[in-house]
Amino acid sequence: MKIIVVSKFDNGFTPESEDHVLLYFRNWDDYGTKSTYTVSIYSDKNEKYTDLGEAKVISVDADEYSEDGYLKTSGEFDSLPDSLGFLGQSEDFYSDIKNLLPETAKDVLKSLNDLSILHGLRDIFESNINFKSSLIRYSDAERALKLGSYIVNGDEFIDSYSFEFSNGNEKYNTICSFDFDSEVPIKSRTNIIIGENGTGKTTFLADLALSMSGRKNNGEFTGSRPPFSKVISVSFSAFDTFEIPKKEKTFSYKYCGLRDRNGFMNKKAMLSNYRASCKKISDRNIEEIWGNTLSKFIPKEKLERIYNEFFVDRIYANVVERSYLSSGEGILLYSFTQIIAETKKESLVLFDEPELHLHP
Repeated sequence: MKIIVVSKFDNGFTPESEDHVLLYFRNWDDYGTKSTYTVSIYSDKNEKYTDLGEAKVISVDADEYSEDGYLKTSGEFDSLPDSLGFLGQSEDFYSDIKNLLPETAKDVLKSLNDLSILHGLRDIFESNINFKSSLIRYSDAERALKLGSYIVNGDEFIDSYSFEFSNGNEKYNTICSFDFDSEVPIKSRTNIIIGENGTGKTTFLADLALSMSGRKNNGEFTGSRPPFSKVISVSFSAFDTFEIPKKEKTFSYKYCGLRDRNGFMNKKAMLSNYRASCKKISDRNIEEIWGNTLSKFIPKEKLERIYNEFFVDRIYANVVERSYLSSGEGILLYSFTQIIAETKKESLVLFDEPELHLHP
């Protein structure tokens, strides 16, 4: 379905005769950014518009904004550019578009770059200043971000993280139950898989990662797939079998380990990963979480030096060369810097053999 965006800078608007989605700007200000649009869908069959309510559109490209904070984007599109992210501002928005377009609502929302549907694209926007100050400024919008995909897909959302997953063939089928209970006095955020060598622990985690992210069905969930917003696979074993995914808008799946798509990680690739991870940590203002976590593994004097290099001077080469870190400290720093940078609310972290490189 065609998308028509009308900005503040358009002189007029002539309705089209074919079906289309209309985004029409509103003069609503979110701390200097004007991101609000009214959304309507035109039906050629009924020759009328149906209003869906408000949505917000933000950009990761500062050049797409005018000096007074309006998006300059306008015109006709088959799909919005990837620099733009869209979000309906209430649950009703997603219920209404599902009722209006029962067969095509998801495809239309994908073409709008809806961030409740496209978890992979959402990763790009979450560190943008306008994500919190505008896109999810209100609680209704934050809930829409969480529930929109479930409403459109017709899935039941259960605000619980208990699930059962099985993989393998009929003869060698492995079934594990996981329960993450945040209601008990000591929060249960961790489940541990223990087994002898050769029993398939690494394969089980790799299959769970792919099935959880929606990339492949390498196993089965009892009931519906649990509602994690991101899957992070972590392994610093030379023999892990985690797939290294290509970036896609439709899912959020990150691999942290010793390999990249070209083979084993080299120093140049590690340097690039450090730079990207530290930028995400700085953009999210979670340097304190990074420091508190790593203080459990790395001596204070070393950690203070690393902090200054990473977040003050933005120098990463010294750590990559490991001039003052042991090999174990280097691996722990590399892994947890990535994990902290990538983890957000409702993430699932799958850590294969976390005891590697740790002192007994």
